[in-house]
Amino acid sequence: EAGKSSNVKVVVRVRPLNAMESSGNHRNVVRPMDERVVVFDPRDDFDADSFIPNLRFIFDRVFDETATNQDIFHHTTKTIIDGVLNGYNCTVFAYGATGAGKTHTMLGNDKMPGVMFLTVMDLFKRIEEMKHEKTCEVAVSYLE
Repeated sequence: EAGKSSNVKVVVRVRPLNAMESSGNHRNVVRPMDERVVVFDPRDDFDADSFIPNLRFIFDRVFDETATNQDIFHHTTKTIIDGVLNGYNCTVFAYGATGAGKTHTMLGNDKMPGVMFLTVMDLFKRIEEMKHEKTCEVAVSYLE
């Protein structure tokens, strides 16, 4: 429901086509309408009898092809660090098909660090800032 808050947030990142896809005249079958809605628009020869065109799906946040890992971090995991520092557990879960961009988003590279790196850096920066107020213990699990 619109405007209702939840402990679980679902965000979508639409990645740009890669070089092979672009050269092969492929196209994205999902496109962001705004910051919350994605439209599913399959190829033209899709079986129209079993499909409703331009299906819309609503999420807590939608990132288009121009979004950076920094953008994803600022609008997702950066906002949960206060809760972590107050003793709450949190989980960040990336899901998608092979080649969807999960590894790029979560791990990144030297030029564009991923959400995991950015989160850990911000978390430890915040811990350092409050070291005279409280003692923190951090435990992290990573599963692929």
